[in-house]
Parts: sequence; structure tokens; C-alpha cells
Amino acid sequence: MKLSLGFSPCPNDTFIFDALVNKKIDTEDLE
Repeated sequence: MKLSLGFSPCPNDTFIFDALVNKKIDTEDLE
């Protein structure tokens, strides 16, 4: 599955997406 995300440089956004962006969680078949 292809998933498109966008987030701002706001500290709340960067905190929430840190694990996803830095591949700290298993995203299985997400692109």
C-alpha cells in the first residue's frame, strides 16, 4: 500500500512522526 504523509516542522509533528521517518517501527508493506 502506498501512503502519502505530510507534516510540518512543528515539534509536535516531528515528535509524532519520528519513529515512522527513522524506521523505528515495522511498516510492513507500506511504501
